[in-house]
Amino acid sequence: MYLILLEWLNSMSVNENTNDLNGLDPSHLLNRAESKDDSLLLESLASRVGDFIKYWGFKRVHGQIWVHLFLTKEPLDAGELIRRLGVSKALISMSLSDLLSYDVILRAGKSSYGTQLYVANEEIVKVVVNVLMQRERKLILQTQAAQSSLDSLSPKAKATMKVDQERLDALGEMTRVAETLLDGVVRLGAVDCAPLRTLGKVGLRAVL
Repeated sequence: MYLILLEWLNSMSVNENTNDLNGLDPSHLLNRAESKDDSLLLESLASRVGDFIKYWGFKRVHGQIWVHLFLTKEPLDAGELIRRLGVSKALISMSLSDLLSYDVILRAGKSSYGTQLYVANEEIVKVVVNVLMQRERKLILQTQAAQSSLDSLSPKAKATMKVDQERLDALGEMTRVAETLLDGVVRLGAVDCAPLRTLGKVGLRAVL
C-alpha cells in the first residue's frame, strides 16, 4: 500500500508540472532563454574587463563592478550589484570602498529606498592619472627607499652579499627614470586632456 501511495503522489506531481508547462506561452519561454543568453554576454564582458584590470593591481571584481556601472544609464546600489555579480555583501562593500578611494566610481545620491547609489567615473583619463599618483608613485618611492637603504651599507657588507655597486647604482637610476616618466604622464593627463574627455563622453552618448 505504501508503494502504491508513493507512485500515485509521483504521478500527480508529474501531471501538475506538465500542466504548468502546457499553460505557458512558448514564446515566453523562448524570450526567457534569449534573455539569459544575453545576460551571459554582459557577464563575459565584465569578466574580461575584470581580468584586464588585474594587471593594474586591482581585483577582478573591481573591473566587473565598474563595467556594470559604466554600461547602465541609471545608478546602481550595492544590492543590485550583489544580485548581478552573485557575490557576497562583504566583498561588494569592500570593493566599492576600494574603487571610491581611487575615484574609479562615484557616489550618486540615495535611492527611493534610502540605499547609496553609485556611478562609474566617465573621466577615464582622470581615473588613470589618479591611480598613477596614488599607487604607482607610492611603489616607486618604496623601491627608492629600499635601494637607498641597501646602498647605505658598507662596501664590505655589500661584498659579503655579493651586491655589485654599479648594478645597485643602475637600479637606483632606473627608479628615478620611472619617477620622471610617471611625472610626465601625470602632467600630460592634467594639462591637455579636455579634448579626450569630451570625445569620450560624445562617443559614450552615441553608443548608449
